[in-house]
Amino acid sequence: MIKKASLEDAQILSRIAGQNSSSAHWTPAGFEAEIKNGAALVLKSCRGGAATGFICCRFVPPSSEITNFAVSNDFLRQGFGKALLQAALKALKQKNVKEITLEVSVRNTAAILLYEKNLFRKVSAREKFYNNIDDALIMKREL
Repeated sequence: MIKKASLEDAQILSRIAGQNSSSAHWTPAGFEAEIKNGAALVLKSCRGGAATGFICCRFVPPSSEITNFAVSNDFLRQGFGKALLQAALKALKQKNVKEITLEVSVRNTAAILLYEKNLFRKVSAREKFYNNIDDALIMKREL
């Protein structure tokens, strides 16, 4: 199940982000600020009432950016990432967003494959973007 995150979710979303080496490690206060932000979309995935992952996007139509995205280690490879991404794309399209960008580490092959399967394409790269070591790919999708 995918639904909008609430302020009460900030602690668990921060924990999920902290488990994942590829996501931004936002504090609970950072998630609270994002959830309150009118130009942000924060969705969470759940199983049995427990949060399994999240996706955060900023939008100013016609553009949007995925700013943070992670699935709990306990729920990887179970379709939660795909469901979150597709729900975010649908919600952003309803907000008149026409294009979505993101950046992802070249080492995060699972995420790159997910994005490519969902019609994102590589548009550029940022050399040594992550910790002055790993390159970031910039990917984009039209809606």
